Amino acid sequence: MRAGPGCHTSRTFGPLDMQSSSPSSRAPLLAVATPAVLVLLWAAMASAHLFPTSLFPHPWDVARGLALELKTGRLVNDVIASLFRVSTGFVLSVVLGVPAGLLLGHSALARNALLPIVNFFRSLSPLAWIPFAILWLGIGDPPAIFLIFMAAFFPIVLATTAAVANIPSVYFRVARDLGITGSRLLSAVTLPAIAPQVITTLRVTAGLSWLVVVAAEMTHGDVLSSWYYHYIIDERLYRPVFI
Repeated sequence: MRAGPGCHTSRTFGPLDMQSSSPSSRAPLLAVATPAVLVLLWAAMASAHLFPTSLFPHPWDVARGLALELKTGRLVNDVIASLFRVSTGFVLSVVLGVPAGLLLGHSALARNALLPIVNFFRSLSPLAWIPFAILWLGIGDPPAIFLIFMAAFFPIVLATTAAVANIPSVYFRVARDLGITGSRLLSAVTLPAIAPQVITTLRVTAGLSWLVVVAAEMTHGDVLSSWYYHYIIDERLYRPVFI
C-alpha cells in the first residue's frame, strides 16, 4: 500500500546510528588529531624562522636531542633520581599524614589544639621552605625530599581530618552495639568510610609533588650541573631543548 501525499514516514534510529552520531565516538580521533596539528603548526613556525632557533627549535631537533639523551642513558638516570625523590617524599607524607589526620579527626581536643597550626603551615608555599631545607639538611637529596614532603603532608592531614569528622555518627553507634572497638573499628568502619576522599586527595598531592620537584631539585648540590641545565645548555647541541 502506497503512502498518500499527506502521510509522512519516520525513520527509526538504531543503536549503531546513535553511536555513530554521538560526539563521544569522535573523542579518540580528536585526541590524536589535536596534538598532530599542534606539532605541524610548531614545525611550520620553526621552519619559517619566526623566532631564533636557540629559543624555538624545530620538532626534529627536539626529537634528535631526546634520542641522544636516551642513547647515552643520562635522561633515564635523571628520571630515576627524580622518581626516587618524589616517591620518598610522597610516601613519607602519606605514612605520617594519614595517621595524624585520623588522630585529629577522632579527637576534638587534638583538633582544637593543632588544627590552627596545620592550617597555618598549609597556607604557606612549599617553596618558602627552601632556605630552611638547605640550612637544616644541607644540600643533596634530603632537602629536596623535605620540600616534597612539606608540599604533600599538610593537605593529606587536612583531608583525612575532614573525612573522619564527616563520618556519620550512626556508623560508630552501630559498631559499638556490635562490639566493634579498637583496631577493628578502624579497619571496619573508619578506613572504608574515608577511603574515597583520601584517595582523591592522594591523587592531587601526588601531582603537587611533581610540581614541587623542579624547585626542590634546585637545592641539589651543584645547581649548574643539575639535569635541567644540561638540557637547557648542552655544548653538543649548542641550543636549549625543552622537553
